[in-house]
Amino acid sequence: MARRISSNLIQCLARVSAPSSLAPAVARAGPSAPVRHLQTTQQLDPTPAPHPSTATSTTPPPTSVPSSSSSALPASSTPVSPSAALSLIRSQPSHYVLGQIHQRTYLLTPGDLLTIPRMRPALPVGTILGLHQIKELGSRDWTLRGAPWVQGVNVPLTVVEHTRGSMEKLVKFKRRKGYKKTIPNKQGYTRLRVGQFEWSAESEAASMSVSPAAATPA
Repeated sequence: MARRISSNLIQCLARVSAPSSLAPAVARAGPSAPVRHLQTTQQLDPTPAPHPSTATSTTPPPTSVPSSSSSALPASSTPVSPSAALSLIRSQPSHYVLGQIHQRTYLLTPGDLLTIPRMRPALPVGTILGLHQIKELGSRDWTLRGAPWVQGVNVPLTVVEHTRGSMEKLVKFKRRKGYKKTIPNKQGYTRLRVGQFEWSAESEAASMSVSPAAATPA
């Protein structure tokens, strides 16, 4: 019995002391995963990137475009008096005015049809009125502002017709009183035709002394 135990103990010690016998079992358990090597095709630039504060811009500077406004005109062509300014404006092909009629300001050009509230008393058709309250007179390149009105130009206004607008109903009522009243009304209007601007004698004399080359901005 003792011999059998000792023989079993010796066999166990022999198995423990022989690690080479376990290697095939470990190898059969699972093959080792293949090792993959990553290959990069990007080439690194050894030179460091410049700092944003020290980076130089390659964008060309913007080229200056000459302006055609009156600020680029020589000092000799700039008007120094109202009569000279009127002559320069008159040399332009088209004109406009900012006129005040019945405390309202209108932008007018020759040939416009202006509709205003009915004038009292009603003037007969064909009557020519003169607009002298002109806040501003201008052309394509020049502008003359009055203080308060522009002198040296008159805008004729011809009465074309007296007409009335569409029917409007005004309703008046009182709450909880049973009072309600409807008032029909048609607003009256007067239509005026804007004529060609009339220049004063001073502006005509100044326009004759100013050459067209000096009056036309460069």
